[in-house]
Amino acid sequence: MEHEFYSEYEEEQTPRYRPDSLASLFRATRFTETELKKIYRSFKAECPTGVVREDTFKCIYSQFFPQGENGVTYEVLRTGMTKNVACDLIPNVIQRVKIMNARKNQFKLHTLFDQTAKESSDEFVTEQENLQPLVRQDAFLSKNGMELELLDIGEILKSDSIKGAIICEMSHDKLLTPHQRAVVIDIVVREAMKHCPRLKNEDFMRIENKILSYLKAEPPGLYYKPPVKQTKFQKSKASGGLMSTKYRNLVAIKNELKKCLSESQQNLNETITKKAVNDDEINEMKCWLFHNIEPWDKVTLYWMKCKDSRSHELREKRLSVDDYINNWPILKHPNAYKLIKEDFCSMQLTNVCLNTTVWDKFIHDLQQVFSIAPKDKEGLSLFRRLNTADLNEDSRVAIEFLLLAHFIPPKKKVKRNWKPSIAECKDSLLIHTKISGDLRNIFEKRQKVLQIRKVQLQPFLIVVGPELTAIEEKYLCMGGIFYKLSTTLEAIDVLFQLFHSLDINFPLESTFIWQILEEGIYGIKSQNIETNAAGVLLSLKYW
Repeated sequence: MEHEFYSEYEEEQTPRYRPDSLASLFRATRFTETELKKIYRSFKAECPTGVVREDTFKCIYSQFFPQGENGVTYEVLRTGMTKNVACDLIPNVIQRVKIMNARKNQFKLHTLFDQTAKESSDEFVTEQENLQPLVRQDAFLSKNGMELELLDIGEILKSDSIKGAIICEMSHDKLLTPHQRAVVIDIVVREAMKHCPRLKNEDFMRIENKILSYLKAEPPGLYYKPPVKQTKFQKSKASGGLMSTKYRNLVAIKNELKKCLSESQQNLNETITKKAVNDDEINEMKCWLFHNIEPWDKVTLYWMKCKDSRSHELREKRLSVDDYINNWPILKHPNAYKLIKEDFCSMQLTNVCLNTTVWDKFIHDLQQVFSIAPKDKEGLSLFRRLNTADLNEDSRVAIEFLLLAHFIPPKKKVKRNWKPSIAECKDSLLIHTKISGDLRNIFEKRQKVLQIRKVQLQPFLIVVGPELTAIEEKYLCMGGIFYKLSTTLEAIDVLFQLFHSLDINFPLESTFIWQILEEGIYGIKSQNIETNAAGVLLSLKYW
């Protein structure tokens, strides 16, 4: 009687496993989605009917904790399982399942509990018991089949946020339009490929059945057509249908992307290799230039091959003139100004070659538009020197170069408390001395003056002769290095090219004059042009 009482009680109170969705289980537990699927499949194999009895629970519990005595009854667990005990027990169960999952992957086991298959006791599942559920037809599925069995077509279609508007217009009892059908195929096949990248014919058949059960008005055979082994022409025919075609297209695109990525990676590796080789070559050239100054043809060749490296130093490191000279000591050579000219030519900023004709036209136009102020006695005196008898061309160009500061005097403060005078503007352009032995003194004196004003000393010109009207030598001064040039016009040209080649700013005192020369003679548009220079260029343009 007692036994019958418990039997009737168990029939009335039969506990059944009602699985929640994977999303809710994933949020409620610490398991990953893959682990939840494996646990669910193993539980389904152990309890195909969904009934959880005492013996079944003991078997499952013993496989989570196979060591020691596990004879814990359902009644004991039900009465002794408090909230605190459950909080302590659940993390241990999770950790145990993760360890056994790892062992399954390591030893290629078929199910989550196969590591105990050879044991035979009350605490372990026997080999025969372990294989019984797999003999069932509904459990005899491939790995892909197990993954696809969990797919819910309705949830997949509703979860697509991008094409959700099209999905909402669909009806379960009406035939889909071609566009709606294409959207369904795209969503379903892509989702199936996430779980099973390599789909087979039986997988397509399984997915089609799920689609037809959800979209009841859709005709069978449209989404999947099984392959034909022998047609009337004695040729086999591959599987067809919308799903097969979509899957093959996606696989082809994926393979093409892999091929492109492989080629891109190969090209990137080749580029890196070439760059490494080029870096080694450039380092060797730089080392050679550091210790050698001849033959000059080889110097020029190596200098130009190192142009990208030098440009990187100037652009990224923002080196000063002195630091740049220390890095490239070849610039201390008397002929190094030729390297500066090579750099400027390679920049291809202008096609203008500064010569006497171009210079004379510019000065003539300037004199037609502007004049020296009557109060500027020094400027008027300098202008009268142009009429000196036997005035050579170098002296004439030097005087005209200095007169630019008188025709267009500075009007702007370059610093908060400093507005350069005409004399300071002229000194930043050209300085006259009677003997070449004063070159170093002029450089040091000018450097001290600008240090007081906390201004960087920029390259400038020095002319040597008993008088300004009798110039004999022309020098370009850059960081204590003096380049001797053949003519004054060439010195002006090289100085302008130097500013661009080394990417250094024009002198603060005469920036507006250099901007006028930059656009008025060379045709190079100035960036951040000063108002004074812009007005002069506008007047020259409409003269």
